[in-house]
Amino acid sequence: MIDIREIRETPDRFKQAVADKHIFADIDALLAADNELSELKRQLQDIATEKNRIGKSIPQLAGDDKQTALNQLAELKKNDVHLNEKIKSLAPRFDELMLQVPQPADEEVPFGKDDSENVE
Repeated sequence: MIDIREIRETPDRFKQAVADKHIFADIDALLAADNELSELKRQLQDIATEKNRIGKSIPQLAGDDKQTALNQLAELKKNDVHLNEKIKSLAPRFDELMLQVPQPADEEVPFGKDDSENVE
């Protein structure tokens, strides 16, 4: 399986592989989906960090401050659920796009016009 990091670093190499192998794979759509997934995961991590920070501070709080912290925690949990749903809905599309990406041929392999000109 191709590592998404390799596609991120050298998208033109994979676009060329798509053209060379006459396969349809939308590298730009894959990178857009990857970027969106990465951003959602980063937001999810930020929420987890904030939930931990608030959770640790709650025992030292009292009264209105404690209630405010609990309300913030509840709001963060809602956002957490929402982001997880978005990730679950986007992940299959990302996986589908990843499966379409062909492995680039070795640079020493000659290209023919079709399979009959392949060299083993």
